[in-house]
Amino acid sequence: MSSASKIPVIVRNLSRVRGSEKEIELSIIGYIRAKGWWCQKLQSGAVFSSYTNRDGESKQHQITLADEGSPDIVACIEGRFFGIEVKKSKNEMDLWFQQKDQRSQSQKLHLEKIDECGGVAIITYSLEDFILLMEQSLKENT
Repeated sequence: MSSASKIPVIVRNLSRVRGSEKEIELSIIGYIRAKGWWCQKLQSGAVFSSYTNRDGESKQHQITLADEGSPDIVACIEGRFFGIEVKKSKNEMDLWFQQKDQRSQSQKLHLEKIDECGGVAIITYSLEDFILLMEQSLKENT
């Protein structure tokens, strides 16, 4: 059994590939919000803030963002929870299924958990692809 078949997520191959990953994310977020649904772009990792304490010492404070591997976008669409992982091309998406590194494994685990909990996990590489997958999922659950 291939690693792709082990992941219970919706994946569809379309020929339309456009823009950078960020541009695709922004187009999906814009579409979701234009429809009146809720969504949020997640940032994983950490940022550091430097400051000087009362004693004049320089310090750094770490601010942890979303867990490593969290989907790029989370959304509530027609009462359903969606975790959306965006890849910049079909080729990158295909390679992602084969990768065994820590980050891609963590992403796969998050998507599997979303699916196990009754949400919808989508991996997409274009706005058009996302719309088709989202509509397909909503039809399957009506």
